[in-house]
Amino acid sequence: MTKKKSMGRRDFFKSSVAATGSLLLARPETAFSTSANSSLRLGILGCGGRGNNVAGVFVEHTNTQVTALADLFDDRLEHTRQHFDNLQKKKGRSKIGKTFKGGNAYLELVQSNIDVVLITSPPYFHP
Repeated sequence: MTKKKSMGRRDFFKSSVAATGSLLLARPETAFSTSANSSLRLGILGCGGRGNNVAGVFVEHTNTQVTALADLFDDRLEHTRQHFDNLQKKKGRSKIGKTFKGGNAYLELVQSNIDVVLITSPPYFHP
């Protein structure tokens, strides 16, 4: 009895490219003829060091814009707002539109007009 070997994703990718003879990678605005949905609106839940760092990488290297913030503390919200307003200004994007404070701020954040939520609050707040 012979054992059948399953195909991994790398092997599948290689065989697909080999079969078609080419590989097409396209930007969303090219594929869909519009750039309306090519920018992600990001909301940050937890405005400490990790939230600023990770979201900063998104803003710096992708077509992502921070549009909303949520945290328990005013000073963190204000610091993060200033940080991303400056970062986004350099890229010609608008300032952060909404900030939410308090224990239920996450509810308001997810109901705002965002595409992605970056959760960087401490694990004991997650439940």
